[in-house]
Amino acid sequence: MKSKLASLAILSVLASAGSFAADGTISIKGTISSQSCEVTGNGTADTNFTVTLDPVMASSLSAAAATAGGKAFSISLNACTTTTGNVYTAFEQGPTVDVVTGQLKLDATGDAAENVQLAIKNADRSVVKLGNTGTGQGSKQVALTNGSAKMDYIVEYIATGKAKAGSANSSVMYSVTMP
Repeated sequence: MKSKLASLAILSVLASAGSFAADGTISIKGTISSQSCEVTGNGTADTNFTVTLDPVMASSLSAAAATAGGKAFSISLNACTTTTGNVYTAFEQGPTVDVVTGQLKLDATGDAAENVQLAIKNADRSVVKLGNTGTGQGSKQVALTNGSAKMDYIVEYIATGKAKAGSANSSVMYSVTMP
């Protein structure tokens, strides 16, 4: 009798598992591109590069939103297999990005400045909001011309309050988005 009840229980579980119906289908489409470019940063022959800001006085960052020490840098594309279209830099979200302010947090070291972040802006000084996705960052699109493009930016200190002196180092990963 117990084995008959166990068999009935197993059959009812198996039968109920098959009674669920699908409500719809999600189709996913993608493209694997063969497009490529030589990417270089700040006039170097490398994709990894350093932008060294000039030192500034803490007093120049005495209140929230005060900025100082802007330094220009660029990301260049050459020998792209696609010769036309628009490209832009997507700065990757990561542990150094403050998604609330859209700026870079400083490396947490014992001698780090306080109440300071680093802002990346387009060359026209319009804000690039790190942490947003794709074109929502505001990184300017640049036209490829004969397979080349140069994307110009500025990085500067920005106060989140009254700054206290110290080192102001950070980093951010980036990707170049092309047609």
